[in-house]
Amino acid sequence: MHSTYMDDLIKQYPDARIVITHRDPVSVVPSWARLLESYINWSYIPFACDRIEYGRYITDSLVLCAKRVMEWEEKTDPSVYFDVVYSQMVKDPIKMVENIYEHFGLEVTEEFRENMREWIKENRQGKYGRREYSLADYNLTQDQIREIGRASCRERV
Repeated sequence: MHSTYMDDLIKQYPDARIVITHRDPVSVVPSWARLLESYINWSYIPFACDRIEYGRYITDSLVLCAKRVMEWEEKTDPSVYFDVVYSQMVKDPIKMVENIYEHFGLEVTEEFRENMREWIKENRQGKYGRREYSLADYNLTQDQIREIGRASCRERV
């Protein structure tokens, strides 16, 4: 949720280097919904919220986050941030880190690369299993999410 307050983040950490990860909304919406739902279930009767309303709320809040980041990027010096496409990062994480470091003028040593390779080997995605979730859990479809994304982009033009 920090993405809704990028100016405040930079005020607190003026030397910060921001990496903004972009992921397919069709994957993000149910993942984020399930994560936050698990927090709700710690404090309230499990599954007490209306999942259909909750799905709408999550979708609306993620659209707000995306809009705020895009607005922030438009008025911010690109040397402060680096955009990462999640699928490209997953495909070649070391190359992506090298690109990030290059953008920010940081050095990547061979020792650093080897440490990344070792970490990746020991911490593969899904190492501890995967939580199951889907858009259908929240009465949403891929087409709906994509249309909401397109409509949000049209609003900005």
